[in-house]
Amino acid sequence: MKPIRLSAHAASYQAKRGFTVAEVEEAIRTSPWGPAELGRLDCRKDLPFNQDWNGRRYATKQVRPVFVDEPKEICHRADQNQPPIRASKPATLR
Repeated sequence: MKPIRLSAHAASYQAKRGFTVAEVEEAIRTSPWGPAELGRLDCRKDLPFNQDWNGRRYATKQVRPVFVDEPKEICHRADQNQPPIRASKPATLR
């Protein structure tokens, strides 16, 4: 199994975009890969969230790493056009 490394650019966006290294690794290891721009790959993983983000409550968030499958490692690179948390289903407030 290849190690997964975050580029310095991707690591600098963790707090701003609301993802963790563990979430990126889980998405890359368990979700189907597809082509992305500039010869890169991406995948998507919906995760339970149940928190507020920018004043709105979300039940789920989507982690969408953009990465390169290199011979000795997988390198996650930040997708500059990716919003911090992608969630189409707001949590039901009770």
